[in-house]
Amino acid sequence: MSRKITLNDKWATKTEILDRINKHKIETKVIMKLYFILDLMDGLTVKKASEKHDINYKTGLKWKNQWNEGGIDGLKRKEGSGAKCKLSYDQLIKVRELISEGKLLTKPQIYSFIKDNYEIEYSLRQIDRIIKKN
Repeated sequence: MSRKITLNDKWATKTEILDRINKHKIETKVIMKLYFILDLMDGLTVKKASEKHDINYKTGLKWKNQWNEGGIDGLKRKEGSGAKCKLSYDQLIKVRELISEGKLLTKPQIYSFIKDNYEIEYSLRQIDRIIKKN
C-alpha cells in the first residue's frame, strides 16, 4: 500500500534541480581529481594512484599535469573543451523545437530525423545530451 507523497514545490522546479545536479557533477569531478592529487602528495606514484582511483594511467598523468600547471583551477573543465556540435545552430534549434512540440518522442526517432535530414550520425548517448539540453 503506497501513499501519495507531497513535496513542497516552492523551493525549486525540476529544471532548477537538474541544473543544480549538473553543477554538482562538475564539482564532484574536481573533488575526485583532488583526492588523486592528495594520493600523489602522500607519495603514491601516478600508476598506483590511477589504479586506486580506477582511472587510466594517461588520465592520471593528465590530472597531474593539470595540477602542476594550474592548481585547483587547472583541474576544472575548461569552457568549450568538449567536442563541437555536428549540427549547425539552426539545425539544433529545429530538432529541439520538434522535441518540444512532441513530434520527436524517442531517441530512435530523433536519431533517424537527424540522419535522414542532415546526414549526421550521433550516438544514442549524444542524443540523450541533446534531449537534456532541450
